[in-house]
Amino acid sequence: MIIDDKDYGYHYPLKVLRSFEKKSKLNIFALGDVSKLSAENAGYLVYVGVKAWADREAEEFTYSFEEFLDLVSLSDVTEAMEHLLGSSENGEKKS
Repeated sequence: MIIDDKDYGYHYPLKVLRSFEKKSKLNIFALGDVSKLSAENAGYLVYVGVKAWADREAEEFTYSFEEFLDLVSLSDVTEAMEHLLGSSENGEKKS
């Protein structure tokens, strides 16, 4: 995902997935279709994945969830879901 000309990836360790489940009240392992998510939950799924990637890579990420929602498109949500459900061969996928 590109934000302000900076390329961010996604990272979904179980701690991040647990955070998503608590906020959304959805079982992450039951998701297989982005159409099952509300706009807020879809945005949060992208947010936690990008934030976790930035934290792991020691990249600056200062966006609040509300600020981040202004930057997320449906294609970003689809890309995050694809990453979550099946990563590339090395386990990472950057947009």
